[in-house]
Amino acid sequence: MGGIAGIVHYRGDPPDHDQAQQLSASVAHRGPDDKGLFYDPPFVGVQRVFATHTRHTTTPRVTDDLVVLLDGPADLDRLTEGWAAQGVGCLSSLSGGFATAVWDRRNHVLWLARDPTGTRPLFVCRNSSKVAFASTTKALLGLDWVSRDLATDQIAEFLSFRYIHAPRTMLKEVLSVPPGHIVRIDAAGIRVDRWWSPSWSPAGAPSTDERDTADRVDAAIRRSVERRLHTTAPTGVLLSGGLDSTAILYHAMQLGYTPTAYTSTIAGDHADESPFASRVAGLLGAEHKLVRIENEDIIRAVDTATDRMDAPLPSPAAIVQHLMMERIKTDVRVVLSGIGGDEVLAGRGMPTIA
Repeated sequence: MGGIAGIVHYRGDPPDHDQAQQLSASVAHRGPDDKGLFYDPPFVGVQRVFATHTRHTTTPRVTDDLVVLLDGPADLDRLTEGWAAQGVGCLSSLSGGFATAVWDRRNHVLWLARDPTGTRPLFVCRNSSKVAFASTTKALLGLDWVSRDLATDQIAEFLSFRYIHAPRTMLKEVLSVPPGHIVRIDAAGIRVDRWWSPSWSPAGAPSTDERDTADRVDAAIRRSVERRLHTTAPTGVLLSGGLDSTAILYHAMQLGYTPTAYTSTIAGDHADESPFASRVAGLLGAEHKLVRIENEDIIRAVDTATDRMDAPLPSPAAIVQHLMMERIKTDVRVVLSGIGGDEVLAGRGMPTIA
């Protein structure tokens, strides 16, 4: 995790250092370990770093032609060199989740992009000749020219899906950079284009072999786990005992790592997952710790969890996840989780209607 933000004034007075510092402070919780700032009117960019290695690189990366900000584990030097050579085309060579901002110093063009699945947030607002972007909407709202007006026509969408589909947000003038898209901004306006598209099987294509599909999914999970274990920081796994978290812990152990497994147990919860998680941890030989959460803890954490989510909470599970991270952050720096895996591994069933 990390935080990026910036401002461009295409006309009038340049952005000042106070605005830059405000943006940096507003995304500081996403990257408390280091910070960087680049000021060269009409552009100012700030970076906050969450370090998972003892040796980390602070952005912005600055060349004669470019200023590059990056939130994510991608190789910053590779991104900078690739952009200079290929432009947008270099994004397909990046691995892992990322959000990036690239300022073209010669042509005064700002580029904003997110990875294919949108694991890192990035928001942008334009008001006349002023543009601002940030990893959180809260950071943008600290600027006096960014409207706080709610997009009330999006409320029905939020209540239906528990989130708003990018590029829309709950704010009228703030847009979310869509996953797999690139936003180009210059003095004339904003253009949004797709840089990544999923590959689909053509209509009528024969079904794939079930065993082959399972092996390919398993190999993909292993690669994903291995990439995230390339860290010098203490690592843990959120373990429910279900298919996704069990697969993550299994591959971590098979790769020679010994992450601690953590499971939440909530007072009065009839769907307690801890017995399943304890059995899995025992079978795999992993250290296992239970994190007990009381109902009062959940109530007290609503405001803080909402602040960290930077949006209305989609479900009480978000509060539990927040409390889990708060409880274990003194032990581990990196946590692997299967959140979202149910949708990929077909682990959710439709409710039966009598």
